[in-house]
Amino acid sequence: MIRVVSFIGSAAGDASHTKELSDRLAKVLSEQADVRGETISYECMTADNLRISFCRSCNSCFGTGTCPLDDADDIGDLKRRMLEADIILFGTPVYLAEMSGAAKCVLDRISFWSHRLELAGKAGMALVTASNNHGPEVEQRLRELLQLMGLSMPEGLCLQLHARPHLGNPEEAEPLIADAAARLLDAWDDPAACLTELQELYWKGLALKTRRAMMRHYLSGAKVSAETLVLDERRIASYESFADYVRRCREEAQGDSRWLDKGGGSFCQPAGQ
Repeated sequence: MIRVVSFIGSAAGDASHTKELSDRLAKVLSEQADVRGETISYECMTADNLRISFCRSCNSCFGTGTCPLDDADDIGDLKRRMLEADIILFGTPVYLAEMSGAAKCVLDRISFWSHRLELAGKAGMALVTASNNHGPEVEQRLRELLQLMGLSMPEGLCLQLHARPHLGNPEEAEPLIADAAARLLDAWDDPAACLTELQELYWKGLALKTRRAMMRHYLSGAKVSAETLVLDERRIASYESFADYVRRCREEAQGDSRWLDKGGGSFCQPAGQ
Protein backbone atom coordinates (compact mmCIF):
# COMPACT_ATOMS: atom_id res chain seq x y z
CA MET A 1 0.00 0.00 0.00
CA ILE A 2 1.41 3.38 -1.06
CA ARG A 3 0.12 6.05 1.30
CA VAL A 4 -0.48 9.38 -0.44
CA VAL A 5 -1.20 12.48 1.63
CA SER A 6 -2.10 15.78 0.01
CA PHE A 7 -2.25 19.23 1.56
CA ILE A 8 -3.90 22.02 -0.43
CA GLY A 9 -3.30 25.56 0.76
CA SER A 10 -6.66 26.84 -0.40
CA ALA A 11 -9.68 27.83 1.67
CA ALA A 12 -12.01 27.06 -1.24
CA GLY A 13 -12.38 23.45 -0.11
CA ASP A 14 -14.00 21.16 -2.66
CA ALA A 15 -14.33 24.13 -5.03
CA SER A 16 -10.56 24.58 -5.11
CA HIS A 17 -8.99 24.11 -8.53
CA THR A 18 -5.81 22.95 -6.82
CA LYS A 19 -7.73 20.26 -4.94
CA GLU A 20 -9.29 19.23 -8.25
CA LEU A 21 -5.79 18.84 -9.68
CA SER A 22 -4.70 16.81 -6.67
CA ASP A 23 -7.73 14.52 -6.90
CA ARG A 24 -7.22 13.97 -10.63
CA LEU A 25 -3.55 13.17 -10.10
CA ALA A 26 -4.42 10.73 -7.30
CA LYS A 27 -6.89 8.94 -9.59
CA VAL A 28 -4.26 8.48 -12.30
CA LEU A 29 -1.69 7.48 -9.67
CA SER A 30 -4.02 4.74 -8.52
CA GLU A 31 -4.53 3.49 -12.07
CA GLN A 32 -0.82 3.46 -12.84
CA ALA A 33 0.05 1.89 -9.49
CA ASP A 34 -2.39 -0.92 -10.19
CA VAL A 35 -0.48 -1.69 -13.40
CA ARG A 36 2.70 -1.91 -11.31
CA GLY A 37 1.04 -4.26 -8.84
CA GLU A 38 0.61 -1.63 -6.13
CA THR A 39 -2.37 0.00 -4.45
CA ILE A 40 -2.86 3.60 -3.38
CA SER A 41 -4.52 5.11 -0.32
CA TYR A 42 -5.25 8.81 -0.74
CA GLU A 43 -6.12 11.51 1.75
CA CYS A 44 -6.48 15.19 0.90
CA MET A 45 -6.62 17.99 3.46
CA THR A 46 -7.47 21.58 2.56
CA ALA A 47 -6.93 24.82 4.42
CA ASP A 48 -10.67 25.41 4.83
CA ASN A 49 -11.07 22.54 7.30
CA LEU A 50 -7.80 22.88 9.19
CA ARG A 51 -7.01 25.23 12.04
CA ILE A 52 -3.69 26.76 11.01
CA SER A 53 -1.94 29.17 13.36
CA PHE A 54 0.88 31.48 12.38
CA CYS A 55 4.39 30.60 13.55
CA ARG A 56 5.23 32.73 16.61
CA SER A 57 8.99 32.56 16.10
CA CYS A 58 9.58 31.01 19.52
CA ASN A 59 12.21 28.66 18.01
CA SER A 60 10.96 25.76 20.12
CA CYS A 61 10.88 23.51 17.05
CA PHE A 62 14.56 24.17 16.35
CA GLY A 63 15.54 23.64 19.97
CA THR A 64 13.33 20.71 20.97
CA GLY A 65 11.64 19.44 17.80
CA THR A 66 8.21 20.32 19.20
CA CYS A 67 5.86 23.22 18.61
CA PRO A 68 3.66 24.54 21.46
CA LEU A 69 0.95 25.33 18.90
CA ASP A 70 0.58 21.73 17.72
CA ASP A 71 -1.90 20.95 20.50
CA ALA A 72 -3.85 24.15 19.84
CA ASP A 73 -4.50 23.71 16.12
CA ASP A 74 -4.38 20.99 13.45
CA ILE A 75 -0.77 21.29 12.28
CA GLY A 76 0.39 18.59 14.65
CA ASP A 77 -2.02 16.13 13.04
CA LEU A 78 -0.99 17.28 9.56
CA LYS A 79 2.67 16.70 10.44
CA ARG A 80 1.89 13.22 11.69
CA ARG A 81 0.04 12.31 8.51
CA MET A 82 2.85 13.66 6.34
CA LEU A 83 5.45 11.69 8.28
CA GLU A 84 3.38 8.51 7.89
CA ALA A 85 2.98 9.03 4.13
CA ASP A 86 5.02 7.48 1.33
CA ILE A 87 4.12 10.25 -1.13
CA ILE A 88 3.35 13.85 -0.21
CA LEU A 89 1.46 16.21 -2.51
CA PHE A 90 1.70 19.87 -1.54
CA GLY A 91 -0.52 22.22 -3.50
CA THR A 92 -1.24 25.91 -3.66
CA PRO A 93 -3.10 28.38 -5.83
CA VAL A 94 -1.15 31.43 -6.96
CA TYR A 95 -2.13 34.61 -5.12
CA LEU A 96 -0.42 37.86 -6.13
CA ALA A 97 2.45 35.98 -7.82
CA GLU A 98 3.13 33.87 -4.70
CA MET A 99 1.92 30.74 -2.94
CA SER A 100 -1.11 31.17 -0.71
CA GLY A 101 -0.79 32.41 2.86
CA ALA A 102 -2.04 29.07 4.18
CA ALA A 103 0.62 27.17 2.22
CA LYS A 104 3.38 29.47 3.47
CA CYS A 105 2.08 29.23 7.02
CA VAL A 106 2.32 25.43 6.96
CA LEU A 107 5.83 25.63 5.52
CA ASP A 108 6.81 28.02 8.32
CA ARG A 109 5.52 25.54 10.89
CA ILE A 110 7.53 22.65 9.43
CA SER A 111 10.61 24.68 8.49
CA PHE A 112 12.70 22.94 11.17
CA TRP A 113 12.38 19.75 9.11
CA SER A 114 14.95 21.28 6.78
CA HIS A 115 17.50 21.08 9.61
CA ARG A 116 16.76 17.39 10.14
CA LEU A 117 16.03 16.17 6.57
CA GLU A 118 12.81 14.83 8.06
CA LEU A 119 11.25 13.84 4.73
CA ALA A 120 14.22 11.89 3.35
CA GLY A 121 13.13 8.65 1.71
CA LYS A 122 9.71 9.97 0.71
CA ALA A 123 8.59 11.12 -2.74
CA GLY A 124 6.58 14.25 -3.34
CA MET A 125 5.28 16.71 -5.87
CA ALA A 126 4.37 20.39 -5.90
CA LEU A 127 0.94 21.14 -7.39
CA VAL A 128 0.11 24.67 -8.51
CA THR A 129 -2.86 26.26 -10.22
CA ALA A 130 -2.79 29.81 -11.52
CA SER A 131 -4.99 32.16 -13.45
CA ASN A 132 -2.52 32.87 -16.24
CA ASN A 133 0.91 33.70 -14.82
CA HIS A 134 3.58 33.03 -12.18
CA GLY A 135 2.58 29.37 -11.80
CA PRO A 136 5.94 27.87 -12.87
CA GLU A 137 7.87 30.21 -10.58
CA VAL A 138 5.71 29.32 -7.59
CA GLU A 139 5.99 25.60 -8.37
CA GLN A 140 9.78 25.82 -8.55
CA ARG A 141 10.05 27.72 -5.27
CA LEU A 142 7.69 25.33 -3.47
CA ARG A 143 9.61 22.34 -4.82
CA GLU A 144 12.97 23.75 -3.71
CA LEU A 145 11.75 24.39 -0.16
CA LEU A 146 10.38 20.87 0.23
CA GLN A 147 13.54 19.38 -1.28
CA LEU A 148 15.54 21.00 1.54
CA MET A 149 13.42 18.96 3.95
CA GLY A 150 14.71 15.82 2.22
CA LEU A 151 11.78 15.10 -0.09
CA SER A 152 12.57 13.43 -3.42
CA MET A 153 10.67 15.49 -5.98
CA PRO A 154 10.49 15.36 -9.75
CA GLU A 155 9.37 18.55 -11.45
CA GLY A 156 5.89 19.44 -10.28
CA LEU A 157 2.59 20.05 -12.00
CA CYS A 158 1.33 23.52 -12.88
CA LEU A 159 -1.92 24.10 -14.75
CA GLN A 160 -3.75 27.34 -15.46
CA LEU A 161 -7.31 28.57 -15.71
CA HIS A 162 -7.04 31.22 -18.40
CA ALA A 163 -3.93 30.17 -20.30
CA ARG A 164 -2.20 27.05 -21.51
CA PRO A 165 -1.76 24.41 -20.26
CA HIS A 166 -5.42 24.69 -19.27
CA LEU A 167 -6.78 22.73 -16.32
CA GLY A 168 -10.20 22.49 -17.94
CA ASN A 169 -8.98 21.21 -21.30
CA PRO A 170 -8.61 17.41 -21.13
CA GLU A 171 -6.44 17.31 -24.24
CA GLU A 172 -3.92 19.58 -22.53
CA ALA A 173 -4.26 18.51 -18.90
CA GLU A 174 -4.60 14.73 -19.05
CA PRO A 175 -1.23 13.96 -20.72
CA LEU A 176 0.55 16.21 -18.24
CA ILE A 177 -1.20 14.59 -15.28
CA ALA A 178 -0.41 11.10 -16.59
CA ASP A 179 3.24 12.01 -17.06
CA ALA A 180 3.42 13.55 -13.58
CA ALA A 181 1.90 10.38 -12.07
CA ALA A 182 4.48 8.19 -13.80
CA ARG A 183 7.37 10.39 -12.66
CA LEU A 184 6.02 10.44 -9.12
CA LEU A 185 5.75 6.65 -8.96
CA ASP A 186 9.29 6.39 -10.32
CA ALA A 187 10.44 8.71 -7.53
CA TRP A 188 8.61 6.57 -4.98
CA ASP A 189 10.21 3.44 -6.43
CA ASP A 190 13.71 4.94 -6.19
CA PRO A 191 13.68 8.21 -4.21
CA ALA A 192 17.42 8.64 -4.68
CA ALA A 193 17.08 8.84 -8.46
CA CYS A 194 15.63 12.38 -8.62
CA LEU A 195 17.72 14.15 -6.00
CA THR A 196 19.29 17.43 -7.03
CA GLU A 197 22.83 18.74 -6.77
CA LEU A 198 21.58 21.31 -4.27
CA GLN A 199 20.23 18.54 -2.03
CA GLU A 200 23.59 16.74 -2.12
CA LEU A 201 25.44 19.96 -1.25
CA TYR A 202 22.99 20.75 1.54
CA TRP A 203 23.40 17.25 2.97
CA LYS A 204 27.19 17.60 2.91
CA GLY A 205 26.92 20.81 4.89
CA LEU A 206 24.68 19.22 7.53
CA ALA A 207 26.92 16.14 7.74
CA LEU A 208 30.04 18.25 8.21
CA LYS A 209 28.32 20.45 10.79
CA THR A 210 27.19 17.35 12.70
CA ARG A 211 30.62 15.74 12.60
CA ARG A 212 32.34 18.89 13.89
CA ALA A 213 29.75 19.50 16.62
CA MET A 214 30.00 15.95 17.92
CA MET A 215 33.79 16.11 17.87
CA ARG A 216 33.74 19.28 19.99
CA HIS A 217 31.23 17.59 22.30
CA TYR A 218 33.37 14.50 22.89
CA LEU A 219 36.66 16.39 23.17
CA SER A 220 35.60 19.33 25.30
CA GLY A 221 32.07 18.67 26.47
CA ALA A 222 30.66 21.42 24.27
CA LYS A 223 26.89 21.62 24.27
CA VAL A 224 25.18 19.99 21.28
CA SER A 225 21.89 21.21 19.84
CA ALA A 226 18.86 18.93 19.75
CA GLU A 227 18.96 19.01 15.96
CA THR A 228 22.58 17.84 15.90
CA LEU A 229 21.76 15.01 18.29
CA VAL A 230 18.95 13.89 16.00
CA LEU A 231 21.23 13.93 12.95
CA ASP A 232 23.94 12.03 14.82
CA GLU A 233 21.39 9.50 16.05
CA ARG A 234 20.38 9.00 12.42
CA ARG A 235 24.06 8.54 11.53
CA ILE A 236 23.92 11.17 8.81
CA ALA A 237 27.67 11.89 8.85
CA SER A 238 28.65 8.32 8.07
CA TYR A 239 27.05 7.98 4.64
CA GLU A 240 28.96 8.61 1.45
CA SER A 241 26.19 10.66 -0.16
CA PHE A 242 22.70 11.95 0.41
CA ALA A 243 21.48 9.42 -2.16
CA ASP A 244 22.88 6.62 -0.01
CA TYR A 245 21.22 8.08 3.10
CA VAL A 246 17.88 8.41 1.27
CA ARG A 247 18.00 4.76 0.18
CA ARG A 248 18.62 3.69 3.77
CA CYS A 249 15.72 5.84 4.99
CA ARG A 250 13.49 4.18 2.44
CA GLU A 251 14.60 0.70 3.49
CA GLU A 252 13.98 1.55 7.13
CA ALA A 253 10.51 2.89 6.33
CA GLN A 254 9.71 -0.38 4.57
CA GLY A 255 10.81 -2.36 7.62
CA ASP A 256 13.94 -3.73 5.94
CA SER A 257 16.22 -4.81 8.78
CA ARG A 258 19.18 -4.75 6.39
CA TRP A 259 19.17 -0.97 6.84
CA LEU A 260 20.79 -1.44 10.23
CA ASP A 261 23.47 -3.67 8.75
CA LYS A 262 24.24 -1.63 5.63
CA GLY A 263 23.82 1.83 7.12
CA GLY A 264 26.41 4.07 8.72
CA GLY A 265 27.21 4.57 12.35
CA SER A 266 26.94 7.53 14.66
CA PHE A 267 29.95 9.81 15.12
CA CYS A 268 31.43 7.46 17.70
CA GLN A 269 30.07 4.23 16.21
CA PRO A 270 31.14 3.71 12.59
CA ALA A 271 29.19 1.56 10.17
CA GLY A 272 29.30 -2.17 10.79
CA GLN A 273 30.16 -1.91 14.49
